[in-house]
Amino acid sequence: MWEMNIKRTLKAVIISPLASTGTVVYMLGEDLLSQCPSSLASIASQVPGTLFVMALFSFGFVGMSYLIVVFIGLPAHWILSKLSIKHWGIYMIVGLVVGLALQFSVYLVSNMPAQLRGSGYLLCGINSVLVSIVFWRIAVKPYNNHRQGDAKMRACYKRYVFWRKL
Repeated sequence: MWEMNIKRTLKAVIISPLASTGTVVYMLGEDLLSQCPSSLASIASQVPGTLFVMALFSFGFVGMSYLIVVFIGLPAHWILSKLSIKHWGIYMIVGLVVGLALQFSVYLVSNMPAQLRGSGYLLCGINSVLVSIVFWRIAVKPYNNHRQGDAKMRACYKRYVFWRKL
């Protein structure tokens, strides 16, 4: 049975929510590229304000990711480890479902227009998948590599025994 490694899990809890920053940087790039290229002075004057808004949004986005990883992702990882589930796809699906369910619960009490909700779901889904894949890569993948290395060692030993018998 597979047991979760506390050190690797703690490292994943600390690092994986920082993957949310990639989503924010993508949004910044999209915003800057959508500006009208004919007015270069206008774009240059908007960069500091955009960077300030991005920094504020990053703190909120990453902070929310930390809360979700600690209070929902960590118990989900514990349950998956007790069930000996180590596949990245399962972690990705769990992260996506949790993220979209939380986004849906936020929209239940929100007055956000329906036109913007789709982009909110898309952003939350991309971010959830990204954070869960990074979490899996740090907390679970090294164990999978170790298991594959053991299988290779057993295969090598079987070849050695076969040739020795000849």
